[in-house]
Amino acid sequence: MQLHSHPLNFFQPRPAQPHLPLFVFFPGMDGTGRLLYKQIDGLASRFDLRCLAIASDDRSDWHGLVDRSMQCIITELPEGRQLYLCGESFGACWAMQVASRMAKNIEKLILINPASSFVRLPWLTEGSALSSLLPDNMYPLSTRILANFLTNADRVTPEDRQNLIDAMLSVQ
Repeated sequence: MQLHSHPLNFFQPRPAQPHLPLFVFFPGMDGTGRLLYKQIDGLASRFDLRCLAIASDDRSDWHGLVDRSMQCIITELPEGRQLYLCGESFGACWAMQVASRMAKNIEKLILINPASSFVRLPWLTEGSALSSLLPDNMYPLSTRILANFLTNADRVTPEDRQNLIDAMLSVQ
């Protein structure tokens, strides 16, 4: 995994393949992209992969995050190279913002469970508001309980479930 020295962590999960279209992944709420690991092998055969990652202490506003993302992408995008943006959850909203400003450069925009529907689920909206009232020592327990609602135990391995919980816990 090669790190670039951009304001955002912009890493390559596989060696560069500049002859292939550029695929940029925008991670969900954990901001790390660690949950992409299952798809990397399949994607790497068709794309030159990059993943944006937000440092845990980064408190950038939306505009700053989008601007810095675009700078990272432009450095990897010579004229004529195809660009695919893929965002998951919060990252889907982030990818949409970048796509709206780079529309002429984008071949495809892929959105996975976009968080844009968050406000349509009152129980989730109210639950997230209540989470700020929890004592800090209750957060790990509530995360494990929430993971039961976010995953189907019959379709997710224990390892994958734990990876989701670890990602959720990184958002404290």
